[in-house]
Amino acid sequence: MNISIDRIKTLREKTGAGIMDCKRALLQTDQDLKAAESLIAEWGLSVAQKRQERATNEGRVGLVADRGKAALASLACETDFVALNASYIEAIRKITLEVFEKGLKASNETIEALVADIARRMKENIALKGIAFIQAGEGDYIDSYLHGDAKTGVAIRIHADDKACFENPMVLGRLHDLSLQVAACNPLYVSHEAIPRGVREEQERSIRAEVETDATLACKPEALRTGIVSGKVKKYFSSVCLYEQRFIRDEKMTIAELIDNIQRQAGTKLAVVEFRRLAIEKNA
Repeated sequence: MNISIDRIKTLREKTGAGIMDCKRALLQTDQDLKAAESLIAEWGLSVAQKRQERATNEGRVGLVADRGKAALASLACETDFVALNASYIEAIRKITLEVFEKGLKASNETIEALVADIARRMKENIALKGIAFIQAGEGDYIDSYLHGDAKTGVAIRIHADDKACFENPMVLGRLHDLSLQVAACNPLYVSHEAIPRGVREEQERSIRAEVETDATLACKPEALRTGIVSGKVKKYFSSVCLYEQRFIRDEKMTIAELIDNIQRQAGTKLAVVEFRRLAIEKNA
């Protein structure tokens, strides 16, 4: 049986197996590509399958944004060498643009094909770690930030009672500090009120168990231990709520106080509605 050179090439690109192994697999499956791919995996020869077990601690975050909407995508790879490759950078640009243009909340076939293609070309384990999309509503403004090494990206939606304040460059400059804050401090919630009840209760249970098993507190009164639990819970959530975090540029004030200052400058009430942060994390 004559084996198509194109089929051998395609199978080799998909699996990373040797030419002769690809030819043998195609012979045994009557040139059925999917069956041949499964056979190579069964033989343990699929380099692509083995790559999937390797850590992806490098990569880039893509950002496409304007004042009305923003898209983020996080594409991880094995080495910084690949993360700096022009083809890899172009792939993340195309993925992010797809998210931006279609307002995606989850990956689609186009994105999956882009990821698979760049993985074959770079011969590394490459994985899409996440995408995010934010759309402005009436009276909203979208601010965004991409760190210099492209490993952290942020988009944030801010509402103003009077959207004319978004024409003030000084106000916009100060609002951009909120994006920098999210990038640097990775809050999980906008404010204390945004924490789901279940999350709050689970955190309290975890901290209570920690306090109750602390031998140094065993002889302390119950009221004191309860107070310690309450204090630890409050401290934890103040660290993960944006409004309660200390401002990175001036730790004497909280973000809530910063927003109060911006409101006075803007002459209108402002509120952070939502934010998204994607980052390439080590051992993620």
